Amino acid sequence: MSRGRYKRTSKKCLPATSTLRVTTMREPPFVIYDPNRTIQEYHNGPYTGLAVDMMQWLAQELEFTYKMSEPLDLKYGLVNDQGVGNGMVGQLMNCEADLATGALIITASRSNYIDFTRPYIEAAKALLVYNGDVATPGLWGFLNPFDLTTRLVIVASLVVVSITLAIASKISPYFRSDEQNYSEGRERSFLFWPTNSLWFFYSTAMQQGPDPIPSLSGKVLVAGWFFFCLVIVATYTANLAAFLTVKSFTTSIQSLDDLAAQTETIYGTVKDSAIVEFLKNSPLDIYQKMYTFMISTDDALVDTAQEGIERVQLKTKGDYVFIWDAPILDYVSELQPCSSQVVERPFHSQGYGLALPKGMPYYTNFSLAVLKMREAGVIERLTNKWLDADDCDSSNTITELTDVEELKLNDMVGVFIILAASVGLSFIVAVAERLWWRRKRRREVIISNPGANGEQYTVNPIFTDEN
Repeated sequence: MSRGRYKRTSKKCLPATSTLRVTTMREPPFVIYDPNRTIQEYHNGPYTGLAVDMMQWLAQELEFTYKMSEPLDLKYGLVNDQGVGNGMVGQLMNCEADLATGALIITASRSNYIDFTRPYIEAAKALLVYNGDVATPGLWGFLNPFDLTTRLVIVASLVVVSITLAIASKISPYFRSDEQNYSEGRERSFLFWPTNSLWFFYSTAMQQGPDPIPSLSGKVLVAGWFFFCLVIVATYTANLAAFLTVKSFTTSIQSLDDLAAQTETIYGTVKDSAIVEFLKNSPLDIYQKMYTFMISTDDALVDTAQEGIERVQLKTKGDYVFIWDAPILDYVSELQPCSSQVVERPFHSQGYGLALPKGMPYYTNFSLAVLKMREAGVIERLTNKWLDADDCDSSNTITELTDVEELKLNDMVGVFIILAASVGLSFIVAVAERLWWRRKRRREVIISNPGANGEQYTVNPIFTDEN
């Protein structure tokens, strides 16, 4: 019999009479190997972690003692078509262990040979990718907050409102720089021409303070422009801050579909794991494609999860994507060297459970104890204690990164509509101002009679037909 391989025995395992032999697998944060912990200090040996704390709680609740160890082949274990099992599963089948704990997935095939308690944690699958290649903003990175179309429309808006103000200053008499010049018939001068109108609106956009606008039509236009600048500047500032502070990783794999569609980057998981079994037996084409790729590609499958994680983080054999349980990948991605990242929404959720040999009389006690832990909040407390790692930047997530995108014209169309409305309203008010002043000035005709007939008409020269 090869090392780490266990044949299915026909005899029924006998219940433990004293200390339970607990088999486990080192898998941070559920089981962490700590050589500084000695058997004299802790009866569970050099192990710590969520599953170890859970075992201590169960030992107190059910009043038993135990001793923890690992299988020789360092595998969770599967059972092949000949009924041969390995890893922790094989130990339970061969009566070499009384209980198995850790990140052990409950599967139907395993349940044919060993008994599982109720699940204590639900765990889906996820992808771990390398994120060490960071894309820098570049020379023109300050333009990233808006896409090209939006930037061009903003510049066009500046030109349009400048021309509008120049035209309005020609139409409305309130734009005249010195009303006395007109009353005396001197040369006309206007406050705004296209050139200084452009400078006026540019300076206001840069928050430099505008010159006073005497005309109501001009005030309507400028009010719309002020609101436009307020929204544009605030949006640009917020999005620019996001672009400059959030890392942008260059990975091309953003989903499970991306992974399965390419063959350049090798991906895989742990040999003889529940994931391999799931991919093999799944009727979905994408999973069948992934399984075929893994078994036909050299070095796609690894011996342990730690090996797969290190291949991603250290790139020991080039680019590699590791498929494993999401809680474990989330944990290791937040630890040094902070060069890995979990992508894609988790898929195929399964549960972690305790496992015992078939027919143990204390199976019900353990299953009910696990349920009690969940109801009493023990599992939640242990999850908060062990699964939250914060060695890396909290913004270092692919989900947050994909939310930082260029703002497109459709995202800003409302503020452009408001600006356009202010342009149109400014024209209407300018025309109304001119008509009103024409009428007002005509009423100011002064009739005097210094001559023989006593008649002399004096008309304000501002509103002659030349206007």
